Amino acid sequence: MERTGSSALQRYFARNRRVLRAMGVRYPKAEAGGGALEKHQELVDAIAASARGEVHPEHGSAADVIASYVRRAERSTNTVISAEGLSAPDPLFAEALAPLAQDFDVRVVVFLRRQDEWAVSAYRQAVVAGTVDGQGIEDWLQREETRARMDYRHILGLWKA
Repeated sequence: MERTGSSALQRYFARNRRVLRAMGVRYPKAEAGGGALEKHQELVDAIAASARGEVHPEHGSAADVIASYVRRAERSTNTVISAEGLSAPDPLFAEALAPLAQDFDVRVVVFLRRQDEWAVSAYRQAVVAGTVDGQGIEDWLQREETRARMDYRHILGLWKA
């Protein structure tokens, strides 16, 4: 999930691909916008576009992006995919990736942060990004989207299903 140290983990994995591969772990390069990224955001973007009935203009279809990851995963004992967007409180990401469990031993690892600490960090980020529209943290916490992000049981349930 976002605001849980995921960027630091992604940077570590990306910078240590060669060492990880020697240990049997693949952290695939994410190609988007002409350069390798540390997280696999194109997977999130393509799946979200597909849910809207669209093909992502830069990354292509969700099926093609997923197939690209599958081809790379087939060449490794363990493959790690990381993108905060996959933790969205929406079933579309888990549903899009669920078929992979037919051919792979899939394990979903979710890093959680105590909800009060997450809320302070996420609110601070929203203030910096200018997306709180002058709301105080109390009002921001009452937003449906904020409450959905804090419903860990629901989010974990989507992946468990």
